[in-house]
Amino acid sequence: PGWTKNVYPDHAMLKDKIASGAMFLGTDENEIISAMAVDSHVSEGYDLVPWSIPVQPGEAYEIHILAVRKEYGGRGIGRQMCSFAAEYAKSHGGRALHLDIVKGNLTLDIDVFCFSFHNRL
Repeated sequence: PGWTKNVYPDHAMLKDKIASGAMFLGTDENEIISAMAVDSHVSEGYDLVPWSIPVQPGEAYEIHILAVRKEYGGRGIGRQMCSFAAEYAKSHGGRALHLDIVKGNLTLDIDVFCFSFHNRL
């Protein structure tokens, strides 16, 4: 889905991710500059995809949302968030990390960097 205010991500999804402990924030001093939700609740249909690493339920983690404030773009914050997501997934028994890319939402280097973790978890 594309990012449309109050549609995706919607308030119910955000509240659920916060309540379950799946929401992570990046800060600069006391200011929130990035946010990400990552957990082992993968999107519907992922079980039909022929992934390069076969995983059992609970072994695949997914980055559901990843956002960096526009004025902080180009500083490697998205890369740091992806790195944290990979370490988080690995420390919780994850063997794969999935990230859906919506064309135009992320730069290529973040896209490639995030997917490179798929083979390293």
